Amino acid sequence: MTLKKFMGLALPVLVLALTLTAATAQAQTPAGTTIRNQASATFQDAVGNTYTTTSNEVTTIVLPVYGVSVLPDDSGETPPVTPALSQTAIPGQTVYFSYNLTNTGNDADDFTIEPLLDAVSSSMVIGLGDITIYHDLNGNGVLDGGEPAISAGGVPGNLGPVNPGTTVNLLVSYQVPPTAAAGELAYVGLQATSVGDGAQIDTRNYHLTTVVSDASLTAALSGLPANVDPGNTITYSVTGSNVGTQDANGVTVATVGLTGVLVYDIIPIDPSSGLPLALAGAPAGAPAGGTVLYLPTGSPTAGSPETWAWSTSAAAGDIGVAYIMNGDLVVGQAYSLTYDVTVPLTMPSGIVNNSADVAFVDNNPGTPDPTIVTTNNNQVNVNGLAVVLVGPNGTPGAGTPPLYNDDLQAVALAYANSTVDFINTVRNDGNAADEINIQLDGASTIPGGWTVQFYRMDGVTPLSDSGADGIVDVGTINPGNTADFIVRIAVPGTAVAGGPYNAVVNAISANDPTVFNQTNDEITAVSPAALDIGNYDGVPGTNNAVVNINTDPGLSVDFPLDVINSGGSTDNFALSATFPAGWTVTYYEDTNDNGVLDVPELTPIAAIGPVLAGVEVHLIARVDVPAGEVPGVNGTTFRATSASNPAIFDEIANTVTINNAPSVTIVPDRNGTATAGGTVRYQHTVTNTGNVDETFLLSAVSSNAWSYAYFDLANNPIASVVLVSGATQDIIVQISIPGGVAMGTVETGVITVTGSAFGAVDTATDVTTIVAGNLVLTKFVTPVGNQAPGVELTYRTDYANVGTGDLSTIVLYDAIPAWTQYRVGSAVIGTFAVGITAINIEYSDDNGTTWVHVPVSGGGGAPVNFDANVTNVRWTLTGTLAGGDSTGDGVGFIVRIIAE
Repeated sequence: MTLKKFMGLALPVLVLALTLTAATAQAQTPAGTTIRNQASATFQDAVGNTYTTTSNEVTTIVLPVYGVSVLPDDSGETPPVTPALSQTAIPGQTVYFSYNLTNTGNDADDFTIEPLLDAVSSSMVIGLGDITIYHDLNGNGVLDGGEPAISAGGVPGNLGPVNPGTTVNLLVSYQVPPTAAAGELAYVGLQATSVGDGAQIDTRNYHLTTVVSDASLTAALSGLPANVDPGNTITYSVTGSNVGTQDANGVTVATVGLTGVLVYDIIPIDPSSGLPLALAGAPAGAPAGGTVLYLPTGSPTAGSPETWAWSTSAAAGDIGVAYIMNGDLVVGQAYSLTYDVTVPLTMPSGIVNNSADVAFVDNNPGTPDPTIVTTNNNQVNVNGLAVVLVGPNGTPGAGTPPLYNDDLQAVALAYANSTVDFINTVRNDGNAADEINIQLDGASTIPGGWTVQFYRMDGVTPLSDSGADGIVDVGTINPGNTADFIVRIAVPGTAVAGGPYNAVVNAISANDPTVFNQTNDEITAVSPAALDIGNYDGVPGTNNAVVNINTDPGLSVDFPLDVINSGGSTDNFALSATFPAGWTVTYYEDTNDNGVLDVPELTPIAAIGPVLAGVEVHLIARVDVPAGEVPGVNGTTFRATSASNPAIFDEIANTVTINNAPSVTIVPDRNGTATAGGTVRYQHTVTNTGNVDETFLLSAVSSNAWSYAYFDLANNPIASVVLVSGATQDIIVQISIPGGVAMGTVETGVITVTGSAFGAVDTATDVTTIVAGNLVLTKFVTPVGNQAPGVELTYRTDYANVGTGDLSTIVLYDAIPAWTQYRVGSAVIGTFAVGITAINIEYSDDNGTTWVHVPVSGGGGAPVNFDANVTNVRWTLTGTLAGGDSTGDGVGFIVRIIAE
């Protein structure tokens, strides 16, 4: 049997094939991401002492790349053989077509939206000025009151800003002329152009409207809430009516012996299990007198839907639900199907796509039956839930529930002038990939002068900040996965007897920084060095007093609002606001009237109504304050405007006070080696992360009373850095080592940046070990400067012995930077320095715990020729590096900035 299949949106009947999935994808590298790379090495001196050193750090900032996609597409011909969407409509009917626009770039962007009309291929008499494009705010495929027009009268309009990877729903609408004759056609589409890059255009999206004189069913699917937490339910509702000129006849479902118009939906799938979401409660349908049907698990869905194995009994694993009406659907009659599904606790975050269908028989014996009407594609977002656990090696869930913060691993005794390594394991128990930050908690009891640093499992590569939030992290961990890292506590030579000393380590979700877990790494006792010598007020009516809310930059504040219809008839109210440039205000309906924006209410609105005369409704106005906003009082005015008479409006003026939020970071901690009488330099990055401009003073505390100096990258001496809010500056810290210092001496320098006006403080720690032979690593990256996703970066590390003694047992280590993937076969040994006779290359896929991985093209889902599983590379050098010997063509490898 041949089917006719259409897609129905409010008043059209449209064709569209959709897949019901929850979609997650790895985003391309965001614009502004800093890609960092630093090499490290271990080596021995002539008497067998083992040391570590690190190279300078090279950075690459990712450039913005712009892109746009509008779906569905047509097949490309003029007119298209397969339109993006197809519809039937009767004369005088207003039709709506649903499109999805996605920002496929890596930075926020605006888009110019304009209608298209193939007048040559169209026989229907319409013009560009008859076409309106709307922003479908709630994505339900229906034009709701208050949803704004982006383009009207054929004039292009602006949409945005739209965040990278975000999909926005659009509706294209126009009226079929009342004088149109059956068989007339219209080919209409839309074009979207990136404002960031005008060469990025999506234009092949023509749909087809065909005029008929027959039954014509609308069909729209809604899913609420638009944002749902795992464990909660989604309510799907299919609604529509017969807006045609004749009755819609029923189909016969043989398995149940019933005939009627059939409304049906294939239930969306949980991608973590491959199973359909479970029905919650009993589905319902209208008009009354029909029957709910279920499609059992394993049932085929090929062919016409009335031939499928429908049942009147629900069972576990049902893959579809339907409502068959008791006969025909007469002209003007409405219908519906509503059902609930439960979102499993383990379901990954992301978009759940769903569309439903209606099957009926039209009154034209010359066309194939049945006619299939398909709804809009509805999108429900499954929220990401952050859950982080950290604990001793291999046991991230250690500790006492529900907090799991009291787990502890201990070393009974540590010695002065030594280091103690603890292996901690962090696990992502949330439902979305999460970058887990690692931070020392203020409750730690580590004495002054001691240092606590975090390393990858190779023991020589410090954890770095892959998220540009100023906090080191273990990288991005997928749900259910773990990562190990080393907590290294350096006990200075001046430590006195005592204990216990606890490093309280926080593992913090970057998806939700309020979510964290702690573990305790304890040194129970220290043995000192020894010889004979240590904001709607909750009551009826409105409160017109000004409300002020204080907040820090980068946060949002919620103003609960009352709206009372004090007129004598029902009205709708459009919602608008005035606010400072760069801010945003979003309205939500406070459906439970509690003055708090609850999760089920997270659907933005642009209007509210109908509101009966004398009735009071409640709203939440969420004001988003951008990061870096300067301190002060800012007026924000909220307005409601009558739809019955737009000259009638009222306003309430409130204020938002931006707090002084001084903050600064200096990163990263450094360690290296030097020789007596020489100097050593370390590069750090100082960032004004607060919202006030500031001069930051530089100081250092030396464990050996050595001299510290500070320079900019042009080698000019400096004592401070002046940074406006959000600005960053790299500095050089130079340590002068006195002559005659004993080999093995460890210098710990605590570098402090202090705000001179507001007092924000942060520190970095530089640890230097004095050696007879000093291995210096110099890191290079090609191409230099800022780069776009997809660019390949070539890293090279040169090595040199700047001391006088021989060095041996040299092992160079490098970590694959976050947001990049290793090019298979690109690791090279370079040109040997004099005395080096061989170099062996090894790879790790577990952050340096083991070194047995063999890179494979496409590994870890990477593109061809790349392996996303490679986390580290190391080079083991055979031979002796004498004092003064070096190579200017050292070891290296190539990575690609992730572009998909």
